[in-house]
Amino acid sequence: MEVSSKTATVTDTTTRFELPSKTLNHIHFPQNEFSVDLIFADRFGKLYTFSCCKRRTGRYPKPALRGGWLHFVRSKAIGVGDRVTFRKLDGGELGIEVKKKTEIKLFGKRVCEWVDDEDARLFGVA
Repeated sequence: MEVSSKTATVTDTTTRFELPSKTLNHIHFPQNEFSVDLIFADRFGKLYTFSCCKRRTGRYPKPALRGGWLHFVRSKAIGVGDRVTFRKLDGGELGIEVKKKTEIKLFGKRVCEWVDDEDARLFGVA
């Protein structure tokens, strides 16, 4: 089940990944806690741990991934415009998927295409 999907922004690639608010429905924060570690698996089963934080004050908690996030960005060469998708897998585990945005010419016409992060090098995107 897809929980959240978002096109990466400058903030997402340089500071923190700001999650859509609806993501809070899928994250359990212990009482009076504003941060929780989440473990995600990529399509190869490699695990990544991110610290998910939410604002302490205000009506809008605005969740964001911080700790471990920038290491993931560098390891996957995530750039502005790439798509990051979070999923809840069958066993309840969390999955993460990165699609690189690229333009491919097809019959002389430019079309936008999404390429899996691991395949991006084949297309010269990463």
